Amino acid sequence: MEMKLIDVNLIRSVIKELDIEDKIAITDDYIAFLLDNPSKKILELRKKLNLTQPKFAKLLHVSVTSVKRWEYGNNYISREMYERLKTYLG
Repeated sequence: MEMKLIDVNLIRSVIKELDIEDKIAITDDYIAFLLDNPSKKILELRKKLNLTQPKFAKLLHVSVTSVKRWEYGNNYISREMYERLKTYLG
């Protein structure tokens, strides 16, 4: 599977520059997730599941560093990881 990176900041700036925030419908749930404060959502989900960062990382089969980076907004979650995470978002 080819990995494609999404430049979330570029998407945000284009939407803002075109002044279409209220006119655009994002139908890709991964892109919508990335544009809607993913760090906060990941942190809230982990807390809702009552898991520590190490236990959450183990659940998703990733490193604790990855979880920390997602929660602090230093890295965006990949589409593959989002698909795993989505099962818990309900």
